[in-house]
Amino acid sequence: KLITEDQAEVYFVDYGNSVTTPVSTLYSMRGLGVSAYTLPHQAVECYLCGWDPSYLEVFNDMVDDSTVFKVTVVDMSDSEAMPTVTLSVIVDEETTISIIDAVCMKLAEDEGSTSGSTTTSPPREIKQGNSTLLTPPPSQTPT
Repeated sequence: KLITEDQAEVYFVDYGNSVTTPVSTLYSMRGLGVSAYTLPHQAVECYLCGWDPSYLEVFNDMVDDSTVFKVTVVDMSDSEAMPTVTLSVIVDEETTISIIDAVCMKLAEDEGSTSGSTTTSPPREIKQGNSTLLTPPPSQTPT
């Protein structure tokens, strides 16, 4: 959005923030054709099911630029509200791991190592269609 002749406001649909930047720093989309101007945003704001802000640091340590995610809409009950989604990491063609479950397992593992516990139970596997979800045993789920 052009604010002045020299300044534009740029909205980042992936992060949801806006910045004001000099027009001279922007790239022209003219070579992309008219259809590039008529496309809707290619991101959708949503709620992440089971997310807690305290998970962010562990999440950032677990993923990188090569991580491939699967997003599944779990609730779209109100057409005016944002959808609720689950986020899973795609391990291979047959296995996905819920990011919430993976974070909880990592937190439980870290908690066990700091409390002197040396034994941990393996995660439980739950089949969901063609996916295998790994979930922490109840004894390892942080409270």
